[in-house]
Amino acid sequence: MNNLQEKFNLIRILSSKEASGLLAKKNLGHLGCSVGDEPYVVPVTYALEGDFIYSHSPEGKKIEIMRKNPNVCLQVEEAEGLFQWRSVIARGRFEELKGDPAAAGMRVLLNRLRLEPKHISSLEMDFEAMLERSIIYRIKIERLTGRAAGGVN
Repeated sequence: MNNLQEKFNLIRILSSKEASGLLAKKNLGHLGCSVGDEPYVVPVTYALEGDFIYSHSPEGKKIEIMRKNPNVCLQVEEAEGLFQWRSVIARGRFEELKGDPAAAGMRVLLNRLRLEPKHISSLEMDFEAMLERSIIYRIKIERLTGRAAGGVN
């Protein structure tokens, strides 16, 4: 077996702890949703808290699709090269938040994303307006799986 083949054969399954650790460490992923035979994948910022992934979006295609089919997934990766990477997929159900739960979800996002002071002050000053303009949602994680290649930690 040559060196290239050996590198391809080193893909392993992440433990639950490794998979949840990677999901908690990151805040940018790719949301996958679908309606009918049309898959749709978009980058999103997110915050993990417990068994929930929190995110936000203006009205648009992804919200429309998730309202029709709440079964979604979020894929997150960490890569140091072609043969050194880790990836997780969290599968679960979309839940749109309103009122106090939406405000709590937005606070989770603001706290987890740790925006720089120059950004967070303007966001917090306009918190109510943000809530009015954004759809705050969460995904209840039902299954989390992951794979890795090479020695990425």
